[in-house]
Amino acid sequence: MRIATVGEQEGVVVSMEESAGVVTQEITPVGSLPPHRWRRRGVVGAAAVLAVGVIASVASMSVAGDEVPRPLAVTVSDAGSSFSDQCSEEDYTGTFFDGAEVALLGADGAELATDRIDGAPEATQRGCVWTTTFTEVPASGSYTLRLTGADAPPRQHSFTYTPEELDEKGWELWVTVVA
Repeated sequence: MRIATVGEQEGVVVSMEESAGVVTQEITPVGSLPPHRWRRRGVVGAAAVLAVGVIASVASMSVAGDEVPRPLAVTVSDAGSSFSDQCSEEDYTGTFFDGAEVALLGADGAELATDRIDGAPEATQRGCVWTTTFTEVPASGSYTLRLTGADAPPRQHSFTYTPEELDEKGWELWVTVVA
């Protein structure tokens, strides 16, 4: 009774057999296998290739199809600030950042998400920053991050990204503007 084909290596098939309680190992050159064994290997090989193909197709459909919305973290930094600034709310009252709108637009220009900058920024080693996260950003061919100040006249800053660029950035953006 054949237990198993243990492996193939450089033209040799290694099999194990059990007969009357004794296990023996058989080493057979590939060219000397009987034709019925080759057919069986061919069917098993074809089935394995088909299974891998089906799995790859399903995986590519899930990636290329409607993607699951994902979060986008946006950090807005004051270009004029430094690590030594206190970053108080009073420092930013009446500036571009005071009540500025942070909007994310899709490829068609439609707003996908919005938020407002308010309150005191966080003091960091890179200066004063505000952070917001858009929790469910739908798939789009491109994205535009638009910052619109509430000051008069209102200023606007826009930054455009492809989905691949956002992937490279880990869906975390850092943009710097002048107050």
